[in-house]
Formats: sequence, C-alpha cells, structure tokens
Amino acid sequence: SAGAGAIRYKEVDKRLEYSNGIYWYIFQPVATKSLVVASKSFSTNSIANNASVTVNSWEESVDINSDFDASTGVFTVPRNGVYLVSATLGFRARTDYKGWLEAIIIVKNSAGVVQAKYFNSSPADGGGSWITPGSSITLSVPLLQGQTVELQAANYTGINTTLRYDSGSDPDSKGFNNLCISEK
Repeated sequence: SAGAGAIRYKEVDKRLEYSNGIYWYIFQPVATKSLVVASKSFSTNSIANNASVTVNSWEESVDINSDFDASTGVFTVPRNGVYLVSATLGFRARTDYKGWLEAIIIVKNSAGVVQAKYFNSSPADGGGSWITPGSSITLSVPLLQGQTVELQAANYTGINTTLRYDSGSDPDSKGFNNLCISEK
C-alpha cells in the first residue's frame, strides 16, 4: 500500500527498506572502501641481526579514509571484510650477507595481541659479490574491525642492516619500499 519512495524500518530484521511502489528493497549502504598507498624513499629503518622491526615513517600518496598512521606504520581496520595487503622491501646493498631477509605482515587484535603472522623469506647470500636483496609479500586476508596491520622487516643474515633509501647521493635507491592496502 506504500507508494514509490516510501521508507520503513523493520524491527525484526533491524534494517531499513525502501519501496518502488510494488516491492520493498533493503537499503545497501555503500561505505567508501579503504585504500592506502605508501612508499618509503627518504628515511630508513635499522634492522639488527636476528630481529624484526615495524617499518615506519612512510610517505603516503593515498589514504582515502585516514586508516593508516604513516609515522608508526600501523593500519587500523575500519570494518569487517577482506583486505588485500601487498608490500615490497629493498635492503641495503652489501657483499657480506649470509642467510635471509623477510617481509612480514602482522595482524593484531584491538588489545595489541598478535593474531596472525604472514611472511615471505628471501635468500640473501652475496658470496663476496655486491647484492641488493629484497623481499615482497601479497595476501588477501579477512580482517575484523579494530584489528591492526603492520609491515615488518626481519633480518637473519649474521649482520645488522638497513632498508634501502635515497640519501641524496644514491637516487637509484628510491622506490624499493612500498605498501598498498585495499579493502575488497
């Protein structure tokens, strides 16, 4: 009996509906989905041997909903859903690497407790030759509102190292450290 454009609230289902004059349709709110694109070109992170650090001091080029804290490197999940997290890390060129380096994605609950850890190891053995190792990781992961996501760099090479960056004297070191998080 309602005309086109009528709106009603259904207490049983706890939802809003609208009418086209014949049928009732459920409102499907469209939230602006999160998208973060960041790079790290002009500052570095030091990574001790047998340790990992959260990559921080990012330069954001996109952060649609302000869900990412570039200074700390922490993304806070705004709503339940599936998120695509993709990252690349470039490490300082050296001749004395032995072992491996890792890019790690850490998911924590709202209390800061680690709930999941995803990693990709890349061998780093210079064998006396100069190498510029890197590591990348990409995953689609279901996340819950309030969880946090951070990217870590891990070093198991027998020596301390740093992420690659443009110190002004080596512009070729720019562009190796990138992070993208998109809500699906």
